[in-house]
Amino acid sequence: QETGVTTVYVTHDQAEALALSDQILVMRFGEIMEQGRPVDVYERPRTRYGARFVGAANCLTAKVASIEGDEAVVEVFNGDRLRAPADWVKQANVGSEVTLVVRPEDIRVDLPASVGNALTGTLRQTSYFGSHRELVVRVGGEDIKVQAPKGYDEGVGHEVVVHVPRHALRILPGSDEGELGGAPDAVYKAAAGSTALV
Repeated sequence: QETGVTTVYVTHDQAEALALSDQILVMRFGEIMEQGRPVDVYERPRTRYGARFVGAANCLTAKVASIEGDEAVVEVFNGDRLRAPADWVKQANVGSEVTLVVRPEDIRVDLPASVGNALTGTLRQTSYFGSHRELVVRVGGEDIKVQAPKGYDEGVGHEVVVHVPRHALRILPGSDEGELGGAPDAVYKAAAGSTALV
């Protein structure tokens, strides 16, 4: 930014990419999977692949139960329902299979069940990382990761309720993009006077 020189930077370090760049482009086998500002690529990915490659992401298979204005109601395979921004789903048919994307740090396990927008699952694993605990919860046959407060002490095998804020959910078309297969190329480009990842 100080030199005003356009820079292209290629890296597989996602944290470095997010910190340095104005624009990010994620490629897989020569195909562009994600492109945009770091905050958009991280918080509003367009593909399962991009969501999983840039940071940790939970991808749950679900079906569209109803569409109500700018909000969609989706059902995961254990029968729980969540409300999420409709985005492209406004044009989808009820019953369409979709993928729900949510980051582990956006999920809450310390709220009462009455708060709503919740999933019921079984706690399969808990790991202590000092500043927080990382949980693995089985929901409808799929495992999701949750960042919990470090003092969380529920035992493995217990039923738990996890809360997913509406704004933290991203609905993507379909339920799978096939095997990820290998790491993609992440290419960083800087416009004059700034650093960007493309």
